[in-house]
Amino acid sequence: MPDNPGVLIKAGISSLFAAAALRLDALGDLLWLFIVAVALDYITGVIAAAYCRELSSSVGLRGLLKKIGEFMVVAAALLCDEVISQSAEKLGADLSTGGTVAAVVTVWLVVNEIISILENIARMNIPLPPYLMKVVGLLKTHGATNNGVPPE
Repeated sequence: MPDNPGVLIKAGISSLFAAAALRLDALGDLLWLFIVAVALDYITGVIAAAYCRELSSSVGLRGLLKKIGEFMVVAAALLCDEVISQSAEKLGADLSTGGTVAAVVTVWLVVNEIISILENIARMNIPLPPYLMKVVGLLKTHGATNNGVPPE
């Protein structure tokens, strides 16, 4: 076992997403978009915190843990698709989800990541088009982010 358990976690997550991308051709691009959005959100969050002189290792660690949680949610959605398809097959029905559950969950999370990226950019006083900020405000107000959890 490696000295750093983070290496094992990263390898497991990487393996899971590599297998999923190979198995679900249509979902593969969406999963890559999600990975890029997560990375950009984390990077812009760190840059915004540094810009605002609010950089904190404990806040950064919480952010990383939340990102790991998001990957687990996508993994659970992939498993749901597989269980639904296999259970239906055992019952003699042809009910392949085609990755629908995972796609919906992943799109939801990508939208949240994009909103967060825009918020991070706005925190650095980088001007964004007003209509874009209106859309972000509407999405936040109507539940596209936070999932009922109060902001930090």
